[in-house]
Amino acid sequence: MPCLDSLFLFYRNTEADFLADMQASLTAGTTWDRICNFIELQNSQSKTIARTGPGTTDLSRFKEVLLRLKREGETAPGAAGY
Repeated sequence: MPCLDSLFLFYRNTEADFLADMQASLTAGTTWDRICNFIELQNSQSKTIARTGPGTTDLSRFKEVLLRLKREGETAPGAAGY
């Protein structure tokens, strides 16, 4: 039984850390700040360089929209979250 007790304590601590991190991330900044941080978006060229050729997608416009919403801050549509 000692093995189960230590495993239980490990999972309890892991859950507590996860919930604390989740709560901190939900209260930090606007929705758009959190989205840009989640995808590590700093500028329209970051994270992925759009591939060229048939069957590829250019994501630069989408990234520009996310960055614009992040810059608008509290006045951006949907910034208050849910």
